Amino acid sequence: MIHINLGIHLHFTGRENIVSAMVYNNLTHEEIAAAIADIEDFTELGDYLDQPIKNYSLGMQSRLQFAIASVVKPDILIVDEMLGAGDTYFMKKSNRRMQRLIDDGCTLLLVSHNTQQVLQFCERGIWLRSGQQYYDDSVRNVV
Repeated sequence: MIHINLGIHLHFTGRENIVSAMVYNNLTHEEIAAAIADIEDFTELGDYLDQPIKNYSLGMQSRLQFAIASVVKPDILIVDEMLGAGDTYFMKKSNRRMQRLIDDGCTLLLVSHNTQQVLQFCERGIWLRSGQQYYDDSVRNVV
């Protein structure tokens, strides 16, 4: 699940957080090195990766969190309103990565008020009202 500060150590650098997350996901040294390179390229955070997360803006944290969550090619990816953080350029970049994950068989659970994203990525929709299931149908009917 992508959630700001979930599993992130604010006093660790971005790079230390990447390594920590990759070790937690049981990646080999080679896989960790490849993941770091991918995340560096994807986030475009440059030298900021060597600064503590506590110095990051919300957009920078969002970039890093999404990159970490999506680099491990999860079977299930839970995204809770996070793709709205950041600029248009990064949202498009994230959307392409999400679509690649879906095309590769990843199950996406998207929690969002953004109907455009829901229509773009989902086939089935569940509308919750006051914490209860209100409507469950094709995404077009729910939207």
